[in-house]
Amino acid sequence: MCICEDDFDGLSRMRKLRRSTLTSDAYDSVRAMLLEDARFQPGQKLSVEMISRELGVSRSPVWSAITKLDAEGLVDVTPRQGVYLVAFDEERLHALFETREALEGMATRLAAARMTEAELNELAETIKHQKTLVSERYEREFAASALRFHEQVLRGARNSLIERHLTGIYARTSAMCRGRASERTAKVLNENFKDHREITNALRRRDEVAAEKLARAHVHRLKMAVLKPLGTGKIERVSGR
Repeated sequence: MCICEDDFDGLSRMRKLRRSTLTSDAYDSVRAMLLEDARFQPGQKLSVEMISRELGVSRSPVWSAITKLDAEGLVDVTPRQGVYLVAFDEERLHALFETREALEGMATRLAAARMTEAELNELAETIKHQKTLVSERYEREFAASALRFHEQVLRGARNSLIERHLTGIYARTSAMCRGRASERTAKVLNENFKDHREITNALRRRDEVAAEKLARAHVHRLKMAVLKPLGTGKIERVSGR
């Protein structure tokens, strides 16, 4: 059987496609592993070899994923020392919340004008589900539902640039704050639910100003819930940094 030059080109393209898919799949898997697996704690050193073994792939696609996650701020790669999950850092966390407050306020304002009726109905169902979770004190499930709520609003804003930045902020904040259960009291869960409900009501009224104001206040309160147990809600900047 004769394989012509065009056949080689086709085979080459297939191999490239498969390698590209493997790299993308590895990135998705490593990212999900670091964000969802309780084994990985803020600041912990990561074993690329162990991750490769668990995913059943070579180290190459895992390193490609690590490089991308490093650029996103989810891991820190230190030459000659290793790879670490992003550590809890009060100053960096404060900056993340400041940025989130501005971007999420704008996204919610845009969502008030752009969400479809179907999307608003889906948001209302999320709120209904959250009410049950709060009454039953399902803390972990509520945290997942809260993230879904914010993602629904983001999609409704229809601004891919804001969505990309906020998705990265959500991931970094989640990784940095893992294991800090002080924000999950019954009072805080109830306050979060009420914030979500009020934001949803403003979105249904198409009240852009109120939606933005409520979203910004919500993020500010989330920041205080995390930072106040540390004895501060405000970061003092170090001269020269």
